[in-house]
Amino acid sequence: MLFPLLFAAQIVVNPDQILNRVEPSMYGMCIEDVNHEIYGGFYAQRVFGESFEEPAPGTQPNGWRVLGGEWTPDGEGIHVRGGTGPK
Repeated sequence: MLFPLLFAAQIVVNPDQILNRVEPSMYGMCIEDVNHEIYGGFYAQRVFGESFEEPAPGTQPNGWRVLGGEWTPDGEGIHVRGGTGPK
């Protein structure tokens, strides 16, 4: 090898020292499998039902509430048919 020092590297892990924290609500944000970009990864089982279809219960931000029902485009607006929950 002509330049062995250029390829030498050292990684030191200190598990007792926390430098930064990642918010639990940030986990998996903006993951979109377009054109098979993930290819065999992302198996932390935080994806509900192993798909992106089911909402996570109880994760709405403080001061917000989830409204159920059916939301469909209607001309230039939106038609909402209420669900069985609170109105």
